Amino acid sequence: MLKKTKKTVTDRKDLYRSDNNRVIGGVAGGLGEYYNIDPTIVRIIFILLSIYGGSGIFIYLVLWLLIPRKSQGHGDTNKTIKENIAEMKSTAHDLAKENNSRKIVGVFLLIFGFAFLLDNFGVIDLGSIWRFWPVLLIIAGYLILVRHE
Repeated sequence: MLKKTKKTVTDRKDLYRSDNNRVIGGVAGGLGEYYNIDPTIVRIIFILLSIYGGSGIFIYLVLWLLIPRKSQGHGDTNKTIKENIAEMKSTAHDLAKENNSRKIVGVFLLIFGFAFLLDNFGVIDLGSIWRFWPVLLIIAGYLILVRHE
């Protein structure tokens, strides 16, 4: 016969942003740890939400703002939000200073350019969008990636 166990308050699993498994803010890593799934799947969901409807970036930023890092713990909500805002500013500043940020922007431009170009040829459906501007994104992404300063 199976023995049933009661869950206590101490057995509760809290949602945190990951300190170890993070690319930008640790949101996908934290959600992956909380739901016991690969964070890459969560990242892909955010990307798809960003491409189809544009809500992925907004949702990510809101979750980054509201969910504390594991090292912060659950405390005062206002303090957590202020700390998260400071972290967002610092991360944005660091990304802007890195030489790799040009590559990241270039890769995103290439991805979005190809997605819109495929939409133009009916391979995928992104809605009615100006037919030529994806080629400009591809060219801009290419120039960013190959340009040397």
